[in-house]
Amino acid sequence: MAKLIYKKLTVEDIPAYLDLVRSMAFFEKLEDGLVANEELVQEWFIEKEKLTVYLLQEDGVNIGYVCYFDNFSTFLSRPGLYLEDLFILPDYRGKGYGKKTLDWLAKIAYESGYGRFEWICLDWNQNAIDFYESYGAEQQKEWRIFRITGDKLKEIGSRYEE
Repeated sequence: MAKLIYKKLTVEDIPAYLDLVRSMAFFEKLEDGLVANEELVQEWFIEKEKLTVYLLQEDGVNIGYVCYFDNFSTFLSRPGLYLEDLFILPDYRGKGYGKKTLDWLAKIAYESGYGRFEWICLDWNQNAIDFYESYGAEQQKEWRIFRITGDKLKEIGSRYEE
């Protein structure tokens, strides 16, 4: 196996990163929801450091990316590592890079004293579900994700009064 390199995202890498994000949106059938652009990535990921992003590289070629951030468990009274995205281009899957990246993130979480490492997965992505379960992750079937975005977020957020 070629050596996998984790390259922290820089301003110069943003176009390549966005190409990979578009590839993931296409794979997940979510292209219509993609609004990411260079300015937003620079502001939130690089300047404000709200998300940690690494390009995954094999022999100098960008083959995927991983992004994560800290969350917190009130029950554990400790932070956790939340994996937002792990994407590897189809031609590079099956080489062990997904497992290696999960191991790397688990090490970061463990060595940081975090209480957990978690992520979500689309319910139709059975290959990913099987992989995560074989990896040792436990699916949290009793939880449901709720989300407010776009115009609804604007409407709800603007109705609050002191």
